[in-house]
Amino acid sequence: TTCERWITTRPINQSKHTGPQHERCGLSHTWNKKEITVKILDVASHQHDANTGAWTAPMREFWPQAEAVIIKATEGTGYVNPFCDADYQQAKKDGKPRGFYHYASGGDPCAEAEYFYNHTKGYVRDGIPALDWESGGNAAWGDTSWCRRFVDRYHELSGIWPMIYIQASSIAQAANCASDCALWVA
Repeated sequence: TTCERWITTRPINQSKHTGPQHERCGLSHTWNKKEITVKILDVASHQHDANTGAWTAPMREFWPQAEAVIIKATEGTGYVNPFCDADYQQAKKDGKPRGFYHYASGGDPCAEAEYFYNHTKGYVRDGIPALDWESGGNAAWGDTSWCRRFVDRYHELSGIWPMIYIQASSIAQAANCASDCALWVA
């Protein structure tokens, strides 16, 4: 499979999402358009050769084209991407805006938020944190309170509201977070 996830982002509430440094993502920036298109590369461990750790051919092809990257950091309370820090540091070295995400497995949302924070706290206020809320491998899929409990706990720990990646057909599952968290809608 390819490793790209090119997206178009639409800020939900521009008045709440303008710089200087703000609580929503912890970074300084301003939106100057209602819609922007950014080539964001979604990076996970499967973009690396299992034996050598080297990037796969698609990863080598898409990395130079990416205007920003978002890197899978953790999943549930038992998985840390072994290539997360190397990819994150490469993005930083290359001057790419970057984010890092937690793939929800649907366990205890507070425990998952703590696991994510504890394994990525060195990236807080340098990159944008995100929650990846999908149905695959997610025991809590359909629970409309899970994302809210996760983002509240993450915010308690970091002072930052994470972005939430979610498919458009399931946006109701994270709608109660939209006043605090940017929604990255697939």
